[in-house]
Amino acid sequence: MSDDALTPTPSPTPNDCDLPRRRSDFATFAEAIDYAARSEKGLNFHDMRGALERVYPYSEMREDAMKAARQFAAMLAAFPGVRRPEMIDCPGSLDEEANLILARAIRRAGLETVVPSGGSVRSGAVELWLAGSTRRAAPDAEFGVHSWADEYGREAKDYPASDPVHAEYIGLYREMGMDDRQARAFYAMTNSVPHHRARWMRAAEMRDWVGYRAPVERASAPQPRVQNPRIAYLSLEVS
Repeated sequence: MSDDALTPTPSPTPNDCDLPRRRSDFATFAEAIDYAARSEKGLNFHDMRGALERVYPYSEMREDAMKAARQFAAMLAAFPGVRRPEMIDCPGSLDEEANLILARAIRRAGLETVVPSGGSVRSGAVELWLAGSTRRAAPDAEFGVHSWADEYGREAKDYPASDPVHAEYIGLYREMGMDDRQARAFYAMTNSVPHHRARWMRAAEMRDWVGYRAPVERASAPQPRVQNPRIAYLSLEVS
């Protein structure tokens, strides 16, 4: 008997359930996830042949987001003097919901986010860098942005402009200091690049997009570092 015969076939989450639908009436994204977690719905991930590979209920998504929050809180407790984590090689996120929650946690903690010389911040990790109360990047720091994609491969351009999903990102950028015009322009720029590609920028160009409210500073002389973790690799998939 093969191993495949012993592996149970996953059942997809339903398209509907008894929990009443609510549209765009939540005060926060976390409140929306808390409500969705009460349902049987979720995300279903398929391979290139259309076979169901993974089922990800919203209840599990909420638990993963809470795990990420607890891990972040544990890091702050273990390093009470941390003020500016350095982002060395950050490829992005696999869980956008956890990523946005972590970004807000970084802002609440008042952390300074730093991309040192040779550092690379890509995809969802850009939101984490933007979350810093002060943001710094060496002149040769690398930033890579592209459109987000959902579990069906649909990108931002495939959703109508009125869809609430866009407000999640624009709202985050406004929370991070951009005005409405800046937030919408930055969101449009990132989503103009297909998900399978990337637009690469150095610190100076990122400074132009971020705007005067959150300047990207040039690298200065080395400063004493006390309990400042260096994030050598960042992935927000919580196992």
